Amino acid sequence: MKRVYLVLIILLAFTIPCSAGWYVISLDTNRATSKTNYLPDANDLATRNEIAIFSEEDIPLKDAELMDGKIKVRAKSQAEKNEIADKKAEREDRALIQKKMKELAYDALVVENVKFKKLKKEDLK
Repeated sequence: MKRVYLVLIILLAFTIPCSAGWYVISLDTNRATSKTNYLPDANDLATRNEIAIFSEEDIPLKDAELMDGKIKVRAKSQAEKNEIADKKAEREDRALIQKKMKELAYDALVVENVKFKKLKKEDLK
């Protein structure tokens, strides 16, 4: 029975997410290139003009940046904000088109006297 508890405790330890970690920072851009849970080899990093910085915060890699000697969330540029807004608008446009295509297809099938077993036009909304 003790073995079962020991195994459960070990499994739980591996499933607990760890937020602290080492961020590998490119000194050319001050942006994070990777994240590890161990201290990377400084000599290896130096060959690529990179350093490792430890952070208690769990910041998504794409948003992590070195500021004032600490890993912080990088502020998005206006171009990035515009790109995000454009992608959102495109998704909304595609959803409108998809909805209209379903309605038109339903109407066309009704004109052809297709009998639906369960589907009603209201179900498409």
